[in-house]
Amino acid sequence: MLPGDLLFIHGTDLLATLIEWAESNPFSHVIVVKNDHEGYQAYPGRKIEIVNIDKYLLDPANEIYTCPILTDEQRSQIIATAESFVGGNYGYKDIVADGLRYILHLKIHDISDTSTLDCSMFAYECYLKAGVRLTWAPVPSVADLSYSPLLIGKRPWEVG
Repeated sequence: MLPGDLLFIHGTDLLATLIEWAESNPFSHVIVVKNDHEGYQAYPGRKIEIVNIDKYLLDPANEIYTCPILTDEQRSQIIATAESFVGGNYGYKDIVADGLRYILHLKIHDISDTSTLDCSMFAYECYLKAGVRLTWAPVPSVADLSYSPLLIGKRPWEVG
């Protein structure tokens, strides 16, 4: 596990269950790894924050994905960007956009306002500032990030 890796979380609360159902994905949340014990997260009802990730690492339903093309400089940029967002507001608009896209199948165009971010837009923006576009989805969801061909990690939906 390296700084800038992504920790994908399988949640168990109602919102997590709805996200996983709507996106047909086993993950409902993503955290940007800071170090072996900490990560950056955008979580509903909280400011963007640094959290202890030890409990998430113990759960076998959660997975670490790495981007092998990242240089040390890009990893440092991801962390610097994540750090710059700490204290920012959670982006409820992004979660609404995900719902409109996945449940109602509406086309959602890029909402490039980064003053508020949900977890997937937060991780996406950190990578984008380091020069890596993980997905071409206009409003990336957790599922979009987990499907990125640039990330390597165990994909529970793949058999074998």
